[in-house]
Amino acid sequence: MKFLFKTLVACVSVFLLTFSPIQAQRFSAVVNISDFNIDNTSSGNTNIDYAGSTSLLLNARYFTKKNWAFRAGVGLDNINYTVGDGITTDYDARRRDLTGVFGIEKHFKVAFLDFYPGVFIPITVVGEDVIQQNFDNIQNGNTRAGLGVVGGVNARLFKILLVGVEFDATFDDFKTGFWEGVNELSFAPISGVNYNTSFTVGVTF
Repeated sequence: MKFLFKTLVACVSVFLLTFSPIQAQRFSAVVNISDFNIDNTSSGNTNIDYAGSTSLLLNARYFTKKNWAFRAGVGLDNINYTVGDGITTDYDARRRDLTGVFGIEKHFKVAFLDFYPGVFIPITVVGEDVIQQNFDNIQNGNTRAGLGVVGGVNARLFKILLVGVEFDATFDDFKTGFWEGVNELSFAPISGVNYNTSFTVGVTF
């Protein structure tokens, strides 16, 4: 009997902690983890095929009393790709880009759920392309900016824990360098809208 009573008390406590009325939040820190896609491209007879791209992004949000949130984040994108014309310049490469994100969101609370749409500007510092075969690495060092829209939902558990999912679409317009031959470095234009889905986990207070 005591065991059943303790179990009932524990279940009620967890329910109250999880689904009790949520106090207004002022700050949150959330990590986004995702695989993302970049449209494959080509230049002449050379194709650039992107695969295995992953992103880790840490976001900080400040909430106003009217449930607007100002967002700033910093993250790392790991990009793997293959270049090849099927004859002489086939090679694998990888690159790490550093990305900063600045945006604004509108949050809507429904029970323990937090829905939000928003807009953001990603600013990317392009890293060095590390070539896996007998070509020199490509030194980039340039910076580019895009424009994106975002939508997401978080479940707020135990008053401080956030878990959820986020979707975004970002327009980018930039050029990427690649080797067409041992001494022939070219740049292919890449532009369009890229879509991304992230899993999110963090804390709020």
